[in-house]
Amino acid sequence: MIEYPKTFKVSGRAPSKKEMQWLNNWIINQNFKDNLNILEFGCGISTYIIANSVPSYEKYVCVENFKPCLKTVNAHVKNITFIRDTWHNIPKLPYDIVFIDASSCTPPEIIAEVKKTSPKCSVYRSEIIPYVWDFVSLDCFFIIHDWKHRPAWVKPRKLFEKMNHKLIDCIRTKHGIGIYQKGRIN
Repeated sequence: MIEYPKTFKVSGRAPSKKEMQWLNNWIINQNFKDNLNILEFGCGISTYIIANSVPSYEKYVCVENFKPCLKTVNAHVKNITFIRDTWHNIPKLPYDIVFIDASSCTPPEIIAEVKKTSPKCSVYRSEIIPYVWDFVSLDCFFIIHDWKHRPAWVKPRKLFEKMNHKLIDCIRTKHGIGIYQKGRIN
């Protein structure tokens, strides 16, 4: 069973320990190459688990502006690049893994566009996928927290299906984690 550092302050909205154990095992079983590029929306205990499960990473970018999460992750995970203001500052790299849990730092123009059709929207997870689509690696893994639980994930699941992504694995807990792979289009 995985253990978290005693000094790691886990958010009350973080993935469960069961989900993190499953993710840890899933990553280890993939036999990833060294020097991965990882992009994460919403950092926290998932950052710690991913960073310690992969063989190594060349670039680990976290999009987050919640100060307690930034402070905790920064104290426990080395060589992380934090994007604290806008998605426009995300380095355009061929990311091998994109983990989506939260949606801080959403650019104002995306917020304005979404508000036209969904005035009460305050979480912009489904907009992340098309935003990163053009610069992730061809065989990128999209790891989605709250995949089963949140009604807001219905739209992204349909987008993945439309773009020929397949749900390749999942854990069906209360909130769940789903993993989609873009695959190669010939």
